[in-house]
Amino acid sequence: MRLASLAAVGGFVLLSATFSGAQAPPSSALIRDVAVGGGTLLVKADGSVVTWGSSPSGVIPAPRVLDLPGKVLRVAVGGANTGGFTGYALLEDGTVVSWGDNDEGQLGNGASGADVPLGTHPKRSATPVKVTGLANIVDLGAGDKHAVALRKDGTVWAWGRRDDGTLGDGDAMPAGSLRVLSAMAPVRVPGLEGVTQIAVGGNHSLALTRDGHVMAWGTNRSGELGVGTRVLG
Repeated sequence: MRLASLAAVGGFVLLSATFSGAQAPPSSALIRDVAVGGGTLLVKADGSVVTWGSSPSGVIPAPRVLDLPGKVLRVAVGGANTGGFTGYALLEDGTVVSWGDNDEGQLGNGASGADVPLGTHPKRSATPVKVTGLANIVDLGAGDKHAVALRKDGTVWAWGRRDDGTLGDGDAMPAGSLRVLSAMAPVRVPGLEGVTQIAVGGNHSLALTRDGHVMAWGTNRSGELGVGTRVLG
């Protein structure tokens, strides 16, 4: 067996290995999940989370354990392309908590159905807050100013910035508004059922359905949607 150490970060060692014969690879249960953006979140086997890099309280130069309200399955980090940071954690009970920047409602902790004009700068949070109305969540992802969650029933929910159709709800300017509004709490992405996996870019998202189709929504300036056209502007 040949092992090569790629990196050691504050006691967390990432390994690349070549195995032969009947030897078993090292247990993947040591780490449940990892997400990177302006900062890094890593979920340990016991459901605890450590972070380093950018954070709501400044730069963390070495891994630090976060105080979260439960054991964590998955994590996501938003704000990588904007110099900001919003962290998300999917807890074992199927709920989601968030912390960090909230200038476009990306914390998702507002009242259900609440919207806010772009640039309003809702209050950020340095400590985890519960994302409104989410239950039975099995996966999540984060973009620059929005987040997306997949429910166990195959439906998809999104919140945060609506500009460029980022949330996929077709409601950039709700009735009575003359401006694009951000969603302060999760809204269901219409027309999506039987989704098994999601992927989230800076300003667009993808969903893989049970029948093998891939659906996309959001910005298309660089052909992100894969529909053969581009929308420039």
